[in-house]
Amino acid sequence: MPALLEQLSGRAVLLFSSAGKLVDMGPRARQVLDLAGRVDRITASDLPLEGLDLMLSAEVAPDLEATWPCGPLLLHRGRAAPTPVRGEFVPMLPGRRGLPAWFTFEVPDILDTEPSEVVEEAGSLDGVRVLAAEDSPDNQLLISYFLQGEGAQLVLVENGQEAIDRARAQFFDVVLLDMQMPIVDGFEAASRIRQLHSNLPIVALTANTGDEAERQCLEAGCSHFMTKPINRRLLVELVSELVVTARAADTISGGDFDAELAADPEFQLMIADFVDDLDVRVRLMHQALERGDWDELEGLAHKLKGAAGSFGLPQISNVSSELETCAKDREERAPGILKRLGDLVATATA
Repeated sequence: MPALLEQLSGRAVLLFSSAGKLVDMGPRARQVLDLAGRVDRITASDLPLEGLDLMLSAEVAPDLEATWPCGPLLLHRGRAAPTPVRGEFVPMLPGRRGLPAWFTFEVPDILDTEPSEVVEEAGSLDGVRVLAAEDSPDNQLLISYFLQGEGAQLVLVENGQEAIDRARAQFFDVVLLDMQMPIVDGFEAASRIRQLHSNLPIVALTANTGDEAERQCLEAGCSHFMTKPINRRLLVELVSELVVTARAADTISGGDFDAELAADPEFQLMIADFVDDLDVRVRLMHQALERGDWDELEGLAHKLKGAAGSFGLPQISNVSSELETCAKDREERAPGILKRLGDLVATATA
């Protein structure tokens, strides 16, 4: 990925972990810095960039965030006079400052360097919306590196409750869940997200192996199972396959939920308002049923069926459709269906 970033930005690129350790670099950076060998044997102090160690230390310390962006730094090449370069730390984790981060810097013209040939192809996950819940900083870094490097639009959260909240408010193509998380674990998160989105691909990420571990994850609501340590190729291939399959199914079924529209921030607010109003709709249905007003109940269910489908809540839409048919035929099982609908709404608004 550093090579691709170098090609896109015209800058040299280094990647530092949350501990300030150099973990990767692009071919242009390696050429400019005149470094060879394995990156994991190179520390920041080995780089001929005077002042970079100070910058890394500053990014770790919350009270020194004024060093973002940083520069100019001094680049030393052999016995030549130091050359000033201007660099910038770019956070790798969405919505956060500090490390882990890319460090990109402009290559001085006097070095007369050309970018090395880039062998990486364009991202295979361009535009794919992924929600990942993971509380380990190391795994957060890996997931971000693997998926954003392939063009995915990643939302990264630290516990199951945050995953549920995001899945309720936004549209995602795929959800990745660590099964051992604080506050709400991956099992409960999978169950509650599944109630919100019946067809959404949910991948369990766990260090537990074996058929029993997989069975527990699938019973909780996950659709797929992947063991740690996370393999980059397998993860990217699985996410790509899941997106292709899900979108093909939507086309075949004639689903009218507009995924591109759902990603729009204004539309996300509309979804949140719609969800907040769900309990009122259910209360009106209960009142209609208590009065024996089957026509009113049928009309309310019909409206909720269409609206829930448009806002990306297929389970609520499906149960509303069942209730509509039941009310039309004056069936005695209406209270049970309405209770199921109320349970789904309670989960959506929790």
